[in-house]
Formats: sequence, C-alpha cells, structure tokens
Amino acid sequence: MARRAYQLIHRGTGLFALGILIMGGLLLGCSPVARAEEAPAQQAPQPVSVVITSPTDTQAVGNSAIVPINATIENAAEYRILIDGVDATGWLPAPFQTYSWNTGDLVTGNYPIVVQARPTPDSLDITSQSLTVSVNNTPPLVSSSLTAGSTINGVVAVSGSTNGDSATYQVALFNNKGTLLYTSQRGQLSFTLDTRDYANGAYTAAISAEDNFGNRTIANLTFRIFNAPPPTPVQTTEGTSTSPPPTTVTPQQSTPAIISPAETSEATSGPAVSVRPAADQSVPVKTNVLAVDSEANQGSWAGQMWYWWLGIIAAGAIIVGFIISTQLRRTSSVSA
Repeated sequence: MARRAYQLIHRGTGLFALGILIMGGLLLGCSPVARAEEAPAQQAPQPVSVVITSPTDTQAVGNSAIVPINATIENAAEYRILIDGVDATGWLPAPFQTYSWNTGDLVTGNYPIVVQARPTPDSLDITSQSLTVSVNNTPPLVSSSLTAGSTINGVVAVSGSTNGDSATYQVALFNNKGTLLYTSQRGQLSFTLDTRDYANGAYTAAISAEDNFGNRTIANLTFRIFNAPPPTPVQTTEGTSTSPPPTTVTPQQSTPAIISPAETSEATSGPAVSVRPAADQSVPVKTNVLAVDSEANQGSWAGQMWYWWLGIIAAGAIIVGFIISTQLRRTSSVSA
C-alpha cells in the first residue's frame, strides 16, 4: 500500500514538473525578451551635414550688391547664419531658406560667412561650414590729362586712368548752358578733342568711370576753349588773300603850272613862254586865290563873306556921307 502510494506520488510529481516545463516554455516564447530578440536592431542617428552652395569661397562682390546665401543641410533640426562673427538670422527650423545679404552699408574688405546646423534644438552637437567673401564698395578715382580750370585750343589728346580694378569710361561734353554736345562710346579713356569744332567759351567734361563691380564715379571738369580767330580774307586783283595787302607808296608828281606872260616877263627878258601839260594829263587851272569859287575858298566861311565885306564897307561909307551932309545943311541954315 505504501509502495503504491509512493508510485502514484512519483508519477504525479513527474507530470507536474512536465506541466511546469510546458507552461514555462509557452510563457517564455511570448515574453518581451523573445520579441526583442526577434525584432531588428535600431539604427544609430545619422550625422548632420552642411554644404554652402552660394556664394563661393573668395568670391568678390561690389557696388552695394545683394548677395544670396544658399546651403544644403541634412539630418538637422535647426540652422543659423553668422556673417563676420555676427549672428545674422538666429536659429531657424530646417530646411534651409535663401538668405539675402545686403552689402551696401559695408566697407571694402573680406567677410567670413558661417552656416551652422544641429540635430535637435538646444543640442551642443553643432556642425558648420565657412567661407570668405571679398566686398568692394569703393568707386574708382579718375585721373585725366584734361584738368579743371585749364584753357585748351587746337586738337587735344585726352587720356586718363583709375586706381585699383580696371574701369571703362564714358565722356560727355556740355557747354556753359548745360546743353549736351558730345558723348563718347564706353571704353578706355583715350580720345581726341578737336576744339576748333566748338566756339570759344566755358565747357564741362563729365567723365564717368565704372569698375568691374559696377562702382561708378563721375568727375566734372570745367575748362575753357580759346582759338584765335583766323585772318580776315582780303580781296585783291590777283584773288583772295588771307594776309593784309602790301602797302604801295606812290610818289607825288609835281603838276606843271601855267605861267602867264606877265609872270614870265618878270622872270625872263625873252618872249613869254607858256608851259602846258601833255594832252593826256588833266591839271587844274591856277586861278586867283581870292576868288570865291576857288579851291582855297570853297567851303570857307571867310571866302564866302568876301562880297559881304565889300557891301558893308560901301554901306558904311554912304551912311557916314549922309550924316556929314545933313550936318552941313543944318549948320548952313543956322548961319543964315
């Protein structure tokens, strides 16, 4: 009896153990540990990458340009842009957006640009890329052979140059009323000015110089043009001459006089001699210089008054005679 009981207990214990093993195996197969072992391994986080696509390193810009900054960032949550050590944007959420950089207020020089990115906000794991941009906002200085305040004439060769980067030029010529007279093609500052095409007076040459970056300078130079007037043409028998005609001195010829017989008789004891000019000569006849119509008295007031003087003297004599005769009659009548 005891033995049979022992056998039953032994068999029951074996079955119980077998049941526990079966249950344990089932439980073990459905546990999280088993699922974890069966699930694929979780991937490690990818590193953040930053690539600046524009501008390029050592690129030169100028003339107050607006420079676009572009970059490609990967595996980042935030980014920011630093220019010359100054935070230009603050932290911004990815993806990267184009940033317009205004260089108008900057002095000429080199400026570093840095783009930073991080995987999560407040992360200290920061990835960055940097480059340097050269900014030139300095306009060229113009040096010209045509100087302000100068006086030029004839044909003048005008040339010039600038400092720094090569530049192209354009020249505009104005008169003192501001009227545009001439405009050159843009190119090198080398041209010929024929001042004889313009009137004498004040003029202004506006010389515009523009460098490779678009920086421009306009230099206004005021000067004067003076060309001596050409000699006045003189009409001669041989044609038109631009020089004064030669001075011709004609010797004075003595006019043969008509000598009267009376004058000849006083000078010579022979017969009267009459000297007359040749037939082709026209000589005025010598007349009495006291004649009113003579050449000496023509236009003379005294000569025209000759007969008046004779009339005045005669009238005065008549009046005096009349007075004397009247006085004598009165004296005779009183005596009687």
